[in-house]
Amino acid sequence: MSKKYSQEIQTAEYGFGLDGVLRERSANVTGILNGVDYAEWSPATDGYIASRYKPDELFGKAKCKEDLLEEFGLADANPKLPVIGIVSRFAGQKGFDLVSQVMDRLAREEMILVVLGRAKNCMRKCLRAWPRRFRQDCVEDYLRQQDRAQN
Repeated sequence: MSKKYSQEIQTAEYGFGLDGVLRERSANVTGILNGVDYAEWSPATDGYIASRYKPDELFGKAKCKEDLLEEFGLADANPKLPVIGIVSRFAGQKGFDLVSQVMDRLAREEMILVVLGRAKNCMRKCLRAWPRRFRQDCVEDYLRQQDRAQN
């Protein structure tokens, strides 16, 4: 988490009921900036993906894309189109309200959009409008399972 976010979660607005505890323990609030465990999330070693690959050996990347499209019912999609994948908690503080403002422009691009995550009511309504705006393939799937999100 960023320094700014570590401060934001100590407020009532972004603390979601834990702000008091976080303020009391502010000296212990730490995070990893844009924290990704590259050992766990490396396509060279990841056991969750259809085929492993490395930067200098990309053979498995196309198989992973094919598997992703099949899993989301998009096996007939044009495999040459880029896939934009979003795995997140959908909240205004994550910037999805800003993405929604340019969604009409994005919808004119040729792409496949795969969306995974949780959303509160206002963001859920906004997300459900995305597929209607897209001429291309768009999938939304609200999930709670780590293994599927990791794929």
